[in-house]
Parts: sequence; C-alpha cells; structure tokens
Amino acid sequence: MAYNFLDPKIGVLNAPTESGTVQLHPLGQQAAAHDTALGFARFVYVCGSDVGTVGALVAYPGYTAIAMSAALSESRMPLGVAAAILTATSHYGWVQFDGKATNCFGTNSGHAIGAYLYPNATAGQICSNTSAGNKIHGMYQYTSVASSSVANSSLSVQMHNPLILGLVASI
Repeated sequence: MAYNFLDPKIGVLNAPTESGTVQLHPLGQQAAAHDTALGFARFVYVCGSDVGTVGALVAYPGYTAIAMSAALSESRMPLGVAAAILTATSHYGWVQFDGKATNCFGTNSGHAIGAYLYPNATAGQICSNTSAGNKIHGMYQYTSVASSSVANSSLSVQMHNPLILGLVASI
C-alpha cells in the first residue's frame, strides 16, 4: 500500500514517503493523495526537527515537525503522522493529517477498535493508556491489535485534522 499524490506537479517531484535536504515545496503546502486500499488522504509539507521514526506522532507548529510526547500534550498544536524520517531542520518531507495511516509508531499494549489514543512518554509513540497524556481528538484505531502482536510501527489509525485540546485532563 502506498499513497500517490493526485496533483501531478507534486507527485513528479516526490512521493509522500520521501524526504530530503532540498526544499521542493513551500512549507505548509497541502496535497491530496490516493491509495487503492486505503482511500484518500491529505499531507502537509514540513521541515524536520527530531522525528527519527516513520509513523511517529508529530506536532507541526510553524510547519516544523516535532515528535509529540505526553510531556507536550498540553500544547494546542496540529498533529499528524510522519510519512518519512525528518531528523533535522535541514530535512523536508510530508506529514499525513487526514485519512488512514497503517504504519503508526505504537506501544507494546493492545488497542481496541475505536479506543481513545494518547501521546506516550516516548516521543512520537501512540498509546491507549489514559494516564500517558491528553486524548488525541480526530484520530482513532480502526483495527483491533492484541498486545502480543503490537510492534513499534504496527498501529493503523484513521484521522481527520487530529489535535489535543491542551487541557490538563481530557474531555
């Protein structure tokens, strides 16, 4: 499964999973993509910071991708899932913020369909543990995963403009 951009001007230059040290698009450029199995998705073009894992939960304030963690969960920043590794401000790539993502960086615990998701203490990691941080609104698990089969990049989520409300306790 792989998303392909629908705009030929964007798709010719790179795929959602590619990153590089040359900025190919304006920061904040949004692009629609399609996959025959997953459907439609939307991505935003950002510069990197500390995102060392494909599928990491990231915030992207000012179009800079930052690995999200429970420690940052009181911040009101737009969220998404890193489609590529973005380890430095000299790396540019795409963050998915709408549609289904099958490569999300998760914990080693089970996740039920529709379970609330939270940023974990480990930066970029998603968990279903309510004590880990504030609830991610606009993102949910669409497949059930048993605790014994969860790997660090096996969660499948569906999202639409995910965010955290920045409250001390989620509602």
